[in-house]
Amino acid sequence: MVLWSLVEGVDLSVMVRYTGHGDATIARGLNRMGEHSAGLHNLFFRDLVIALVQFDELYARVRTSEKARWLWLAMTR
Repeated sequence: MVLWSLVEGVDLSVMVRYTGHGDATIARGLNRMGEHSAGLHNLFFRDLVIALVQFDELYARVRTSEKARWLWLAMTR
């Protein structure tokens, strides 16, 4: 739930109030999740050889943001 909140842009102080855990505990959990994600990335994508890659892009405003943002997506089959 904390990782989902982070993706949604929820502030750390809100996560502390909502979960009842301290900010150090939440930060430690997020750090562990980051390390796990890095391990999965290395397992599946390190030294990956791709013959064909398709890139697409999307330019749009995100929520109430004043600026539009670019989103890049790479796909292979």
